[in-house]
Amino acid sequence: TIAYPNGDFILVRDAKKWMGKDAGDYAYVIDHGASLGDLQRHYYNQAMELVKSEDVGITEFNTLDRPWYKDATAKGTDTIVTTAPYQFFFYQLPGITLAYFDQSSGVVIAADLTLELLSETFSDLQLGPSTLSLLVDNRDKILAINKKHILEQEEAQYDEIPNVEHLPNSVLVYIRDLLAEDNIRAMKIKGEEWYGSNRKVELYDGITAQLILATPQNQLVAGAINQRSRNLILMVLLVAISLPISWFVARYLSRPINRLAEETQQLSELNFDTPIKTGHRMAEIEQLAQSMSRMQETINHFFKLINSLAGESNVNNLRERILDETLLACNMDAANLFFLSEDEQTLIPQQLLLANHKDTPIDLLSVDIEGDSLVASALRKEETSITTIEMRDSSNEQLKRIQPVFDALNCEKIMLISIPLRNRDKKGIGVLNLIRRLDNGDTLNIEPAQLAFAEAISGFAAVTLETHELLAAQKLLLNSFIKLIAAAIDSKSPYTGAHCERVPELAKLLAQAACEQEQGPFAQFSLDEQEWEALHIASWLHDCGKVTTPEYVVDKATKLETIYNRLHEIRMRFELLKMQAHRDYWQQLHEGGNEAQLATSLDTLLQTLDEEFEFVANCNTGSEFMADEKIDKLKEIGSRQWLRTIDSTIGLSETEVRTETTDLPVWEPLLADRPEHIIAHISEDHTADSEFTMKAPEALYNLGEIYNLSIQRGTLTAEERFKINDHIIQTIIMLKKLPLPKHLKCVPEIAGGHHEKMDGTGYPRGLEQSQLSLQARMLAVADIFEALTASDRPYKKAKNLSGSLKIMSFMVKDQHIDKELFQLFIESGAYMTYANKHMNKEQIDEVDVEALITAINA
Repeated sequence: TIAYPNGDFILVRDAKKWMGKDAGDYAYVIDHGASLGDLQRHYYNQAMELVKSEDVGITEFNTLDRPWYKDATAKGTDTIVTTAPYQFFFYQLPGITLAYFDQSSGVVIAADLTLELLSETFSDLQLGPSTLSLLVDNRDKILAINKKHILEQEEAQYDEIPNVEHLPNSVLVYIRDLLAEDNIRAMKIKGEEWYGSNRKVELYDGITAQLILATPQNQLVAGAINQRSRNLILMVLLVAISLPISWFVARYLSRPINRLAEETQQLSELNFDTPIKTGHRMAEIEQLAQSMSRMQETINHFFKLINSLAGESNVNNLRERILDETLLACNMDAANLFFLSEDEQTLIPQQLLLANHKDTPIDLLSVDIEGDSLVASALRKEETSITTIEMRDSSNEQLKRIQPVFDALNCEKIMLISIPLRNRDKKGIGVLNLIRRLDNGDTLNIEPAQLAFAEAISGFAAVTLETHELLAAQKLLLNSFIKLIAAAIDSKSPYTGAHCERVPELAKLLAQAACEQEQGPFAQFSLDEQEWEALHIASWLHDCGKVTTPEYVVDKATKLETIYNRLHEIRMRFELLKMQAHRDYWQQLHEGGNEAQLATSLDTLLQTLDEEFEFVANCNTGSEFMADEKIDKLKEIGSRQWLRTIDSTIGLSETEVRTETTDLPVWEPLLADRPEHIIAHISEDHTADSEFTMKAPEALYNLGEIYNLSIQRGTLTAEERFKINDHIIQTIIMLKKLPLPKHLKCVPEIAGGHHEKMDGTGYPRGLEQSQLSLQARMLAVADIFEALTASDRPYKKAKNLSGSLKIMSFMVKDQHIDKELFQLFIESGAYMTYANKHMNKEQIDEVDVEALITAINA
């Protein structure tokens, strides 16, 4: 190729090599053109005579962008540069280019050398039909390969030199591993063992590549395999000769062994139902069968015992089952358990169980862990002890402790086996005692198998009992923590009283009444132990979100109250206005004004200011409805001006800092809604979640003075009312973050539904009756009844019983609470059970149950 600096070029190619079979009599092809312009192609024969010419048209071939042109012009004259391997534009083959730059003419002369010869060389090498050979450069480009057909596409379809990514996945993953390290390693491709090698080679001018060979193992060891086949044939001939002789012997011996193998397979599959028998004359085989049969019975009994104990949820029943099964398996007359006390100083005796199951209350004494008793010694030494104790040995300290055992068994001599109980940490937690009566002539004797069984079951029993105790302790801790949170919420504000403590009791009364129904809509309703636990937790934590509600919002008694009542600030401004009025009076009098007129004006202004403050103060209480004319008057009063002479930005916290925009002194309105009164949300609005229908106001709080004083009913702004209602959203969010076990996953739904209404107008999710669980609807009834009857709220007078139920009947008519649950609540007498325990006597009056039922069903 001859490339000119203006982009023209002349390209000479071997027609046979480029066109293949289509070359015909052409020997050379010469292209002449300009970069990104029209290309003319000329065909010459061997004698360099022009045979044909044609216009190719516009081509994208640009010599100025080719790597060899750039490298040569950058290197300068008198130097031949060699490019790194790349994909040729016209040949579509990988190769390298040698280029020379003539600085005087600006011409670059280049010669292309394809790397196809490397691939052909790889293919010609006798490396075996399955061997894969690759030459890969440092960019993972495939310079040569002996098996082009394994590439994902034909090479001509690649715009660049194909890389290892174009190899099939089954090969690619191992080629990648080989590229990572220079060594020889074994690998497995599609279940077949291969060996791979990676070696670094230098091509030219510091250009390096990696030579990778991968060969199947069977190809490498083909000779050894052939030899193995010949040896195998000889062995088959020898076996064929000896087979008839050994067949008769093996057949006789194999039948019972095969039968035992089948029985062993059944044991491995935990099938213990089929008895093991052989009926063979050989004593050894029959003894083996009998041993396996005993093993089958022991394992079967042990598995059944473990499954039985593991399924027992009651700790007391579990202890009795452990003793009962151990007595039966070990042929003992009595058994009992000792457990280590919390201070680890004493062994405390548990129930003593007799083999005859007679209900004999037996009181055993506690044992000092450091004493000389056999029980304490077994635990300290962490090994089983076996001894005899005779009643006539009156000096024996053991006798005093277990005298009741002699009386219960009606004997004078016993065998005592003390087995230490150890937990998962191999730490002693107690002792299992097995007792057998010894009559005259009986000796100290227990079968090793029985003792091994007792020790095995004691280990399992210790872990099981510890697990039950840990679960019980965790439940106790959880329950205490739940009650702690509820108590904290109740004590946070006098406005809630003991609400969180009393609602669970009401919810359980209503749930119990539903469970006891045999007819009607609740005939099929029942709660198991886990469902009772879920209701218990949900009812105790139904208001846990209130921990996020500021106290001044819950306790807000006046419109201007935040942490304190801001009416005091406004009163001081009125005081300042009165002082300004006095100052103006004396100044005008000094300037020669009429004293009588000035005094009259002063008295009138002072009286007006007192009346206006009284009006503002009355607006602040929230006891009366704020009509529009009152709001207009409030704004008129607020427009009065007072003179501020002190910078309002100093002495503030970082959250209060604002910029002073005017020079002092400045006249300001008496009442104002300022920008700093708007408190923005701290975090992202969680109500944007599609789960909740409640939408948060634009600001977290609005402390504007006119805005708050203009509240038409009550003392709460829309922002504050939302913050109070937001406690139920926070309750759901908090409970959902807890890692609750599967049977408690319903707790957020139950706790978070007590402000929903049956017609779907409640909050926070706007659910209808059919979308709420029965437990959530029960909690709603309990929550409302407790709030109506509570006598410990400072903001309201406690309602009597009949009045509270009447209000709830109106709520039934308005589809706010479940009608059937309310009817059950009053018909079952659950309301009266609660009232007798928690309501003041003067609140409890006569309730006309039938009238209430008639009213809600009208």
